[in-house]
Amino acid sequence: MISFMATIQSITFCLLSLLSASISSVDAISVHGSPSIALNFKGTKSSNSHPIPSQGPITLWCATEGQKILSANFTRRSETRGGVERRHIGVVNERNATWTINHPTILEAGVWECRVETQFGVGTFNTQIYARPVAQAEEGDSYSEDGQKDYQLQSLPVEVSRGQSKNITCPALGHPVPTISWSKDGHSLDARRVNISGNTIMINNASEQNVGVYTCQAMNEFSKHRYLLVIKKELKLKSDLAWIVPLAVIFVILCCLVTVIFLCEIRRKKNEKKRAESEVAILED
Repeated sequence: MISFMATIQSITFCLLSLLSASISSVDAISVHGSPSIALNFKGTKSSNSHPIPSQGPITLWCATEGQKILSANFTRRSETRGGVERRHIGVVNERNATWTINHPTILEAGVWECRVETQFGVGTFNTQIYARPVAQAEEGDSYSEDGQKDYQLQSLPVEVSRGQSKNITCPALGHPVPTISWSKDGHSLDARRVNISGNTIMINNASEQNVGVYTCQAMNEFSKHRYLLVIKKELKLKSDLAWIVPLAVIFVILCCLVTVIFLCEIRRKKNEKKRAESEVAILED
């Protein structure tokens, strides 16, 4: 009896082991897919409202090793500043799934995951869409090319009042996320002497020693190449007498108005005098 029960337990254990192995093999679907893609930009300036476009459409794909795909999703998971997760339903054709981006921009850069579902289980494959650093302008920002190199940009001067706070940001966007280094007037900035947080320099209690040209270098690397973006921002200190200029403008405008009113009044009186003289002459006749 004991031997019979042991045999039953042994058979049950073997069946459970086979079932577990079968389930494990079912869940482990082998998926392969498209190699990494690099976006191709003309220029280095982008913005939230008008993200810089890449040339031509791009297609992501993934495939299974023989299993028919029931459904597929392509999801963007990015470390890019300001990036959000995006999910799209792929086009399925038997063992292949594709997703075409007809008008790609910098916002498509990042890590993309293809997740396929078959009757035997689920599998995933990750690929990359690379992007060299570009300047992501915020509202009110303006950048122009500095010299003949399109990867060197110059922003409009930034002004700060004495004793006030000001942040200087390096608006570099790309994938992989660019590494940022700062310099001021051609000299490296010591992180122990200035307050640097991420891609931003935070200036407190501004004074003459903070005035100068700040340069950020944003660099990333992919496909065995390094890509550089240089952005220069000049910080100026507002004059303590800066209030005089708008006051002088207002004074000049008021003087002009008074002069115009005075001249109009003189002309009006001359016209009235001529009209009165004409009326007198008519009466005399």
